[in-house]
Amino acid sequence: MTPGQRGTLRSLTTQTDSRRPRGIGPHAIWALAAVIALVGAAQLRAEVATYRLEVVNTWSEATHPGRFPTNGRAHFSWLGGGTHSDRVSFWQEGELTSPAMTQMAETGVIDMLADEIDAEAAAGDASGSLAWRWWFCPESTVLPERCGSMTVDFEVDSEFPLVTLTTMLGPSPDWFVGVTGLSLREDGSWLSFIEVDLRPYDGGTRSANEWALFGPQNSPPESVRLITDESGELVGPASLGAMRFTLVSPLPPTAVAFLSLRLFCDLEEDLQLAIISFRSSEETVILFRPC
Repeated sequence: MTPGQRGTLRSLTTQTDSRRPRGIGPHAIWALAAVIALVGAAQLRAEVATYRLEVVNTWSEATHPGRFPTNGRAHFSWLGGGTHSDRVSFWQEGELTSPAMTQMAETGVIDMLADEIDAEAAAGDASGSLAWRWWFCPESTVLPERCGSMTVDFEVDSEFPLVTLTTMLGPSPDWFVGVTGLSLREDGSWLSFIEVDLRPYDGGTRSANEWALFGPQNSPPESVRLITDESGELVGPASLGAMRFTLVSPLPPTAVAFLSLRLFCDLEEDLQLAIISFRSSEETVILFRPC
C-alpha cells in the first residue's frame, strides 16, 4: 500500500440483541463480502480529492484606473504549478526566482516550471505538475481566441496537499500573480472552499516599468516582492482578482449510507448494514444489527 493509501478499516462494532438472524446462507455472505470490499476500495482513495479552481480576473480600467494596458491585451498568461509536500518550495516572497520561475515571470511560458516540479515528483517531494496553456482573460481583452476556460479541475493527494500555481501578468516585464505552498488540507480533512486574493508580485529580474515584455535586466537579480505603492510598478498594488478552490470530491465529512440485506430471516427481520464514513478522522465504522 502506498503512503497515499493510508485509509484503513479502523473499527468494527457489532450490536446484538435477543433476536438473531437465522439461516444466513452463502449468497448473503457473498453479498456482505462484496459490500465490505467496496468500502475497502473507497478507503484506498479516501486520501485523494478533486478540486475545482476558478480563476477570477477582475483587472480592468475600472479597477485599476491609469494602471491598465490601453491596447486591450491585458491577461493572465499560461497557468502552471503543481501539488507537493512541505519539503519543497518553488517560489517565495523575499527569495530569488529559479530559472523556471524567471521564464514564467518574464515570458508567461511554464514549460521549465512543469519540468522542475516533475523532477521533484521523481524525487518523492511532489505529486506532479499542473499546466493549462491558455490565457485567463478579463472581459476587456481584444484577443478572445487566445483565452480559455476560467475554471479547471485537478486532483490532489494527502501526501502532497500543498498547491503552487502562478501566472504572468501580460504584457509586463516580470510581474505575476499566484499562490505558493497553499495547503488544501487542515486537521486531517480537505478544506471545502478557499479563496485567495491575487495581488501582483515583481519577479525581480527586470527593471522596466511599462506594458511590454523584458526590458533591462537587474544585475544582480532582486528577490520576489509584493508590489506596493512605494515600489512604483505601473500595475500598482490593488487586487487583480482571485483564485477560488472548491472541493468537488470526496464530499465533505460524514456521509452515511444504509443498505438492507434480507438474509433468510423472518419476514420482518432484515440484517441492516450501516456504513458511516468519517473522512475527517480517516475512520470507518460498520454496524451490524438485526431489525
